Amino acid sequence: AVAESGTCTIVSNEGNGRMASSIPKTQLIFLGTERIVPDFKALDVMMEMLNRSAVGAKISNYFSMMTGPGRAGEADGPEETHIIIIDNGRSGILGGTFQEMLRCIRCGACMNICPVYRHVSGHGYGSVYPGPMGAVLTPLFKGYEVAGDLPYASTLCGACTENCPVAIPLHELLMEHRHIMADIEKTRPKAEEAIFTAAAKMFGNSTLFDLGTKAGAIGMNLISNKEGNMPTWTQAIPVMNGWTKSKEMGTLKFKKFRDLYAEHEKNKKKEKK
Repeated sequence: AVAESGTCTIVSNEGNGRMASSIPKTQLIFLGTERIVPDFKALDVMMEMLNRSAVGAKISNYFSMMTGPGRAGEADGPEETHIIIIDNGRSGILGGTFQEMLRCIRCGACMNICPVYRHVSGHGYGSVYPGPMGAVLTPLFKGYEVAGDLPYASTLCGACTENCPVAIPLHELLMEHRHIMADIEKTRPKAEEAIFTAAAKMFGNSTLFDLGTKAGAIGMNLISNKEGNMPTWTQAIPVMNGWTKSKEMGTLKFKKFRDLYAEHEKNKKKEKK
């Protein structure tokens, strides 16, 4: 929306924006508080960034501008126009750690570049706002009880931050969500906390890592099925069943890459001698 004139805009490539803004006799326009620019000069900047970042094009197929109801003599346009500005938790983000999210222009660049969301689709995890920006924004609106898993649906590779046209540090904000849930609000299950604490100690110690992976390989191979995967009864095991319910989970190998690499280096030294 453009504050100086009350104009509202729709960007579309299908043409449904034109239909939705011209056919109804009563037009209801909903927009978030952050979707308002002061004037047309600012709108020009936003539209240039939006199209290039969303689809890599200079312009969209349809760019509609609506300023109030249809005037006398006009063939199209509503008889009444009502603009509803939605807060829905946005004012609570102002002045806080996540304020930078209010710069988002909803272009989808973060979703298209994300190694997670470009495979599972933008709405793959139930958020109205798709992709990494939704993983940051949705917990702020709905709370960690409802959307606390979304910040964990990320590799934290930083590709979303690099491709964001308005320079929102998305991967850092995802990490901040994790920090708040794990260390401040402590929303994660106690069993999960204990498991990851133990895992951190094992992964941080090479001796424990070697012993743990070798013991795991022996145990998994003893209970594996004929195809070399974990049997169906393992779907009842907590934590692990997140994988075993949805895909075939192979067993750990007795020889790890570090073992093979050590043998390779040893053989190279022998050849030199």
